[in-house]
Amino acid sequence: IARKDLSDVVYKTTTAKYKAIADHVKELQKKGQPVLIGTISIEKNEVLSHYLNQAGVKHEVLNAKNHEREGSIIAQAGRIGSVTVATNMAGRGVDIVLGGNPFSEEESKKVKELGGLNVIGTERHDARRIDNQLRGRSGRQGDPGESRFYLSLEDDLMRIFGGDRIKNLMESLDVPEDIPIESKMVSRAVSQAQARVEGFGFDARKHLLEYDDILNKQRLAIYEKREELLKDKSHPQILMALDTFWMNHLEAMEALRESVRLRAYSQKDPLVEYRRESHFLFKQLLSDFDKWVEQNKSRIEQLSNSPQPVINKSVNNYFKDKKVGRNDTCPCGSGKKYKKCHGS
Repeated sequence: IARKDLSDVVYKTTTAKYKAIADHVKELQKKGQPVLIGTISIEKNEVLSHYLNQAGVKHEVLNAKNHEREGSIIAQAGRIGSVTVATNMAGRGVDIVLGGNPFSEEESKKVKELGGLNVIGTERHDARRIDNQLRGRSGRQGDPGESRFYLSLEDDLMRIFGGDRIKNLMESLDVPEDIPIESKMVSRAVSQAQARVEGFGFDARKHLLEYDDILNKQRLAIYEKREELLKDKSHPQILMALDTFWMNHLEAMEALRESVRLRAYSQKDPLVEYRRESHFLFKQLLSDFDKWVEQNKSRIEQLSNSPQPVINKSVNNYFKDKKVGRNDTCPCGSGKKYKKCHGS
């Protein structure tokens, strides 16, 4: 591989990092070397694009707004003077041809003389595999190329693993915001951080069935309670309330599953934390439901004793004669919206 993989450079702030990237890309574009900039999200694409515009760098942004052109944009990322901003995952499987597509021997030669495709990473991904895929967009089939990651101490990965220690070092040495640290030690520390994150991710996948088992036990308990309510011929309002509490509980459980993974960083077992807190959440669900039933007891009794609405037998003829809007009250007399009643 003729590609040069340069050491990471680390800035104090995200703003300083983006300004440094914009200034560097401006210099590369001036000499004609094509640049591919990889970000970790579409949101970061937009932010970086703003800084490039401020620096007067003409560029293409690959995001959800033009995903249908993804392949063609990435294919042209090797043209002289082109600057392409894309997420790290964008355009996988599409080769970047030096000089552009269709292939031109003369254009390709010029780009190679300029150093080939220059790949810039704006942040380290949790998985080293994604970073390596981004680097691998340059230096294909023996072509020259260059790659470098620009990091800041405010990046997620840096904040979680040792960013404060490096920040304190920079502040004690009175390093200005626009002066980066370039060190193999920093790159190694970031790689170790990624390895730890990947380890946590593996553990999370390994325990996936155990997480599901906890939720399934709660689901069975709710189904049993629902069956009891049906046997007791409880009012539909009570069943609807139980369903609503259960759906809210599922959202809370999903949020809990995401949050407990981060607790592994503080040496806590995510599965134990999930099991313990899910138990409290389920007890809270049952308690809230019982309170709701108690508070609405008299109203439900009134509903049970009140006469049921008479369904208009000629309702089908009414629908034929007149168009009913989905959000209009259903003419059958149920009091429900049409889309929730005869329009469902």
